Amino acid sequence: MIKKIQEILAQHKCVLSSKEITEYYQEFENSQKYFPRAEQYALMIRLFEEWKDRADEKILLITTEYSIPKDPNHSVTFGIISSDWPGLSDSCIGVIHEKGWNAFFALGITLNYNDEKLGLIIVSILTQTEREYEELIRQSPEIIQDIRKASVGNSTKMYLLNEEIKKLQIYSSVIDKIEALYHQPDINKIIGPEGEAIKYFAARSRDYIENRDTEEIAQQIITNYQFQHKAHQFKRHMHVEIRNFFTKKEGEFTGITVAGSTNQMNLDNLLQSIERAAPGSLIKHHKDFTTEDGISIHHFEITNNNGSALDELQIKQITAIFKNLDITKRKERQNWIETIGGFEHYARAIIPFLIKQNQSTGQNQVFMSVLQSSESVVDFKILIVLTAREEKMNKIMYQCVNKLDSFPGFYISKIKPPTRHGESEVLILDLTIDLSINKEIEPVYQKVMKVLEESFGKFRDFDEGMRQMDLRNFQGVRNLLSHIKESRLREYYYSLEDFYRITATAEEIAIQINLALEIQTVALSDEKFPIVLWQNVRQDNLKGSVPYPATIIVVCFPEKVDLLEKILSVFEEYELVLSKLERNERKTLICRLSKNRKALADEEVERLINQIKNLK
Repeated sequence: MIKKIQEILAQHKCVLSSKEITEYYQEFENSQKYFPRAEQYALMIRLFEEWKDRADEKILLITTEYSIPKDPNHSVTFGIISSDWPGLSDSCIGVIHEKGWNAFFALGITLNYNDEKLGLIIVSILTQTEREYEELIRQSPEIIQDIRKASVGNSTKMYLLNEEIKKLQIYSSVIDKIEALYHQPDINKIIGPEGEAIKYFAARSRDYIENRDTEEIAQQIITNYQFQHKAHQFKRHMHVEIRNFFTKKEGEFTGITVAGSTNQMNLDNLLQSIERAAPGSLIKHHKDFTTEDGISIHHFEITNNNGSALDELQIKQITAIFKNLDITKRKERQNWIETIGGFEHYARAIIPFLIKQNQSTGQNQVFMSVLQSSESVVDFKILIVLTAREEKMNKIMYQCVNKLDSFPGFYISKIKPPTRHGESEVLILDLTIDLSINKEIEPVYQKVMKVLEESFGKFRDFDEGMRQMDLRNFQGVRNLLSHIKESRLREYYYSLEDFYRITATAEEIAIQINLALEIQTVALSDEKFPIVLWQNVRQDNLKGSVPYPATIIVVCFPEKVDLLEKILSVFEEYELVLSKLERNERKTLICRLSKNRKALADEEVERLINQIKNLK
């Protein structure tokens, strides 16, 4: 045997002595000591003999074990014989890997029997402790069942296998490109087993991946990873990257990647922004995902209405619009607040909440809201709730005001001196920002928050606290409404009044969303607007506690019909929390009503519904 091996090696210009070859040979033989050749041949013969007796079966599977006395290692081997097809061995070994085990020995051969090609596969697993061995024996019935399913070949399986093999080849090229482009120590978070690259490939088809250059894919993956971290660091900021690139089959596209907190990222707003900057543009591809901690990333690939990539001016316009989406959203929220009673009305709800948070956590609280915005200035209202202290707060506050006023383009227009509320103090500042000097809003937030921390000590930014509470509540709602597509659920959830949705129970929010979804369905077939649905929220509706029982009334009417003020007048004698959803050219108002902290009587609800239905 050694001499024969030596002759073959010489033919390939690999000249080794008999001693060297013998050492290799012994090493290879020793590697199989936990599943020796005799065991291998015995298993293969058993499989073949079984197949002769049971040839009507599509697949036969035999397991065998081998161990050496006083050695903790055990080998458990799965032998499979089946009609051969391309991919049989990959499918069987893939089951082992999917279950979390490594194959220490694998063998695949093809045999002819009665004009039929048979595939014979042997996969052996080595366990090194008694605990591992017991776990493998426990999983064996499930492994056997999965191998039986995987071993039956058909055209669909072969197609899928070919698809994945091609994707794997491209994946390897992309990983090489990422390693050439990205030189930071955290690269394993991009190319590792649970990194950004594997998530990217798992979520995209072979056709999509084959149509793009490996460098373009690598850049996309790196951008996705970096934007997630930037969105965490600058939570109020929208992060945007836009560049043109060539596809292999469809010409030149414009790629747009935008990231931010989930409550900023409404798909309709993003699409409207693209349409505003590039009217008639065509969305060729869109992909989005949301991380567990509430960061959303959207990637669009578009062309203009002529099928070409966008020009430089359109790219600049989209970038500017996206970067200002946060301030636009805050302005829209303020307009909505003014519609339902103004900031003072809003503050009557939010200040007690901030005080409660301050007193229960011991953390200072800050809330910064847009009052109004134009092309030249933005006006902010800043609410600060502090743990009361002995030192004179007025002096500290004026030092803070002087610091803010010293920044170019910062103007303090109004100050409300500190007022005491139990163990808390409340300060209110109005700040105007000159946008001709401060073109980006994110640095404004950073400067304000730094000055507040220097003046009053560490605090919790209400927006950040609200984002965390939002995530917890959304998760609870998602568990209750798991049958609803997540993107749709997010749209409805984030349309609810922001302060309400972090204080209400998940169960009550689920009731509101269900009613809003139901009314949208009814509106598709019922043209008699306004449409009204309602439900009383009582303790027996809810698994958890609720601040107090209430009535939910949902009203749907066309966007072009202005009924908002009339509906508000119908509800003026009640305690009201109002949310708005705009979809399919219809407005849906979600109204939470109570009277003396109680739900309305059925007769009273019917009277209100009749009034609403008669509005013109």
